[in-house]
Amino acid sequence: MIRRILSNNPCFSLQQTSYLLSFARTRIISPACYHSDSIDGGFQEETPFDEQRLSSQEASGILRAHEASIDLEANCPVKYYEVNYLGANNPPEDRQAQARIHSVDSNMYLFGVFDGHGGPWCSDAVGQRLFEYISVTLHSPNDLGRIMQEAKRLVSTHQSHIHNHNHAHDKTSLNAITSLLLHSYYNPYKDTRNSKIKEIHQMNLLKHIEDLYTNFDHENTDIVAALESAFVKLDRDICAEAIPVETQHVDEDLLQICTAGSCACVALVKDDDLYIANCGDARAILGKLKLAY
Repeated sequence: MIRRILSNNPCFSLQQTSYLLSFARTRIISPACYHSDSIDGGFQEETPFDEQRLSSQEASGILRAHEASIDLEANCPVKYYEVNYLGANNPPEDRQAQARIHSVDSNMYLFGVFDGHGGPWCSDAVGQRLFEYISVTLHSPNDLGRIMQEAKRLVSTHQSHIHNHNHAHDKTSLNAITSLLLHSYYNPYKDTRNSKIKEIHQMNLLKHIEDLYTNFDHENTDIVAALESAFVKLDRDICAEAIPVETQHVDEDLLQICTAGSCACVALVKDDDLYIANCGDARAILGKLKLAY
């Protein structure tokens, strides 16, 4: 079964890179998420007469420099996934992420490509946060209650650590809530958020968990609604963080995340079902392998 949520509305908040992420089922399905300026054609610069062309081997080396193939668990409906990117900007504006949702009753996996616009800040933040929000919306009330209590304990431990170490931030504590929700896989990029931004994001994630637990809607628990809710909630949080109340100063780092903007194309795999959620002009392609006899 394949379900799709497709939106051509403006991307998160608010030049581009070729990015490819594909994953293969044990048998036939191979979706790919991509974004490229070159898909619709466009002009091609003429090669200067004195410019030396790359050999096929040199060109292949550049194209495959960031190529990776990652095997997943034996019980995962996805046997492996492959990822590659070719940066058109420095630093690259795009991000990718893959993770398994920690769930007691089901195996759910997330794969995403995030196409940044005016810099890497929004795509980096969305790539770090969107899976967390999706995971929260897909947990049961019992799971949310357990996660909320453990998250509060971890936050208290983190705050004690700051007090006892002259306000030094513990990176492990800052990512602790995320570890309750997700198991992340290969990611070639380092998290560019500073400790202050991470802490704000983690506290808003905890508030999101508390709000969902307190106001859990038993009538609205399907995956499509959960994906839509996670996209909208994260977008609102990014905007709210950048536009504080009157008594607070505008934080330039948070404002930069909001104004940069990013697309997001996410695939969720649950058992034999594949869901695609998309915000912006990236697209997912479903390929099918036809075996020859």
